[in-house]
Amino acid sequence: MRNPWMPQGVSIFDPDNMSPVVGQKDVFQKLLKYKRDILDNSHQLAGFFLLVGGWGLGKSRVGHEVCRHAVDPDADWIVDGCGQRLLEPGLKEGILPLFICYDQVTSDKTLADHLTIEGWIPACAVKALRFLVHPPSATTGHTSRRNQARIFDRLIQLLNAKGFEAVKPELAKALESKDLAKAANDALAILQKLGIKQLLVIVDELEDITDVERDGLQEDHRVGIEKEKLTVVARVIKREDTRLDFPQINFLLLTAKSVSGFLGGIKALERRTEYVELQSNAFHDVEDYWQYVKSNRPEIWASMKDYPDGLKEAAFFAANRNFGWFNVIMYFCHQNHHGNALPVPKLLQQFAEQDSRASRSVFDVRATSPVMIPADADTFMAATNLLPTAISSSKISSSHATPGSKSSTSARAARSP
Repeated sequence: MRNPWMPQGVSIFDPDNMSPVVGQKDVFQKLLKYKRDILDNSHQLAGFFLLVGGWGLGKSRVGHEVCRHAVDPDADWIVDGCGQRLLEPGLKEGILPLFICYDQVTSDKTLADHLTIEGWIPACAVKALRFLVHPPSATTGHTSRRNQARIFDRLIQLLNAKGFEAVKPELAKALESKDLAKAANDALAILQKLGIKQLLVIVDELEDITDVERDGLQEDHRVGIEKEKLTVVARVIKREDTRLDFPQINFLLLTAKSVSGFLGGIKALERRTEYVELQSNAFHDVEDYWQYVKSNRPEIWASMKDYPDGLKEAAFFAANRNFGWFNVIMYFCHQNHHGNALPVPKLLQQFAEQDSRASRSVFDVRATSPVMIPADADTFMAATNLLPTAISSSKISSSHATPGSKSSTSARAARSP
């Protein structure tokens, strides 16, 4: 039987092989309401939804999932143990989700000077629409860019089935206009011929340099955005007259916690502005996933039903309630439990010792040393398997560690799958 878990976590966009988003009920319900507001369009102004969270909690994954629901008829978001959808597949509702990173806008010389209160909305829309004409490469670049390329590849396939090739030259010409408002509106008029009524521009990585530095993940692709190009977003949201000019353009902004401070005043804003903070998963989300698989995916359930008792509980809390690392750990355990020949603590200890990512980013294997854990009643209980030693004695770094400390760095790296 195939391994049902994702060896690289849940951050890779692959519509043909993705674990569903599990839990985050509040996020799902508010996104669903936002979708209905977009379709209703009774307010006749550009919509904004802010999803706020720390690095690694899953903001990008939520953005990917919105796009996946547009292209994958089998996509589910598991809420209360049941699979639900945000968008109908095949672009049936006329909402076209387009995924971009904010630094792609700020670094584009043809757009950077237009990131003003009046120009921000069409600038971001034009950047997203240009990827329909000149798609990003799926074979080069870091993970987030490859994910973006796969999303556009699937969306373009759907649009081609609706006649996109015939209007593509016209769209390309419209997007060359230096008048960005005209370019965006003309492009939308062209896409209406294919049944597209609304854009949903998903803008990822709204973060400043402090987010990049604090996370300890200063990879080449992570660019801290200048403060003025972040604060303009709040001013755009507050300017209803500007939003009234673009009623067919809507935004899902994936925003770092520090940037949300710039935008804090929008919580009470009127009409079609949502502000939601992403939370860590709870254990009942794991139980919901098990129930969902048991009820809906018998081919997957067949490979999960005989796991040793306590494995999912131990793996989930060892992963610090992060579904990305939960998938990584469960993938290893599925491959190595050998018909339950190994007890759960031993399985997790092997993961900590053998997986290079675990020893580098998740577990401090030295914490299993008896020197670091004085013998006491808890040690006795662990020895009798009444406590999952892999959790109690494998020190997984807390996301609440002091910034800059060694444990804080480990926790931040651990949140990336």
